Amino acid sequence: MNDTLPAAVDGLYAAVRWLHFVTLMGALGWLAFVAWASPPALRAEFDRPASRQGLRSAGVLALVSALALVPLQSVRMAGSLADGLVPAAIGAVLSQTGWGRAWLVHLLLAALAAAALAIGPGAVQRRPAAPFFLLALALGSLGWTGHVVGAFGPEAGLWAGNAALHLVAAGCWLGSLLPLPACLAWLRDPARRVPAMQALLRFSRMGHGVVAVVIVTGIANSWLVLGPAWPLHGNAYTLLWLAKVLVVLAMVALALHNRYGVVPRWSADPQRSHRQFLRGTVAEVLLGFAAVALVSVFASLDPGG
Repeated sequence: MNDTLPAAVDGLYAAVRWLHFVTLMGALGWLAFVAWASPPALRAEFDRPASRQGLRSAGVLALVSALALVPLQSVRMAGSLADGLVPAAIGAVLSQTGWGRAWLVHLLLAALAAAALAIGPGAVQRRPAAPFFLLALALGSLGWTGHVVGAFGPEAGLWAGNAALHLVAAGCWLGSLLPLPACLAWLRDPARRVPAMQALLRFSRMGHGVVAVVIVTGIANSWLVLGPAWPLHGNAYTLLWLAKVLVVLAMVALALHNRYGVVPRWSADPQRSHRQFLRGTVAEVLLGFAAVALVSVFASLDPGG
């Protein structure tokens, strides 16, 4: 294999992995917002063709990207396109490796989640809990495919469970930001102002808990993978991990500013507060996408290399 092919395959693998993560997280967080933040009067507002199509598209993209990662992983393991793309090699990856066996379970869950998101008009918005839990299982099952599992033998289940909880909480955080611009717009409509404000207050309470889980499980994951001597590593994995930590801290700072800096001034200057809150939310989403991109890259690297 030529020198440029490994980098090209790794880059494509990271890009598809990023797409896979953000589609699962986006759909999961959106449904979390609809199920637990939105009052019944507001759920109908999310039951529109664009919302339904967006959820269906997320399910399809998540499943297609999950399937696409299999031959890419086979090529990465084989070291060449010729050896990695033959059916026997792909079959061996799925049946004879820990990653492959975990990925088969993940594929099944991703397919069930995609099917749940594709059901009849309005059903997902009226009963969001069922597709939410399928998406949570699909996203959480990725915890059994990372570095933590291979490093700790008999205790792998505990560490993978921690990684799964981290992924689900991160998905709820990032994805639940996506409906916020619509809620902000509804605050200007007298007919929808009260339920929109109720949704934002519920989202705030829910967000505190979710962000706390992300931070605690993230610290645990980092400790398990890198160990107490992580500053001494100085490798690409550690540097990218540090970049991700800084991005997450920036997200936390934006969330705190929105909640405790912008919201208390809303009644005094609603127009300015609306603009500031919206800008902060968009920036938080973009930072979240950047954090997932960093994870998609360094998850393929050797923590000790």
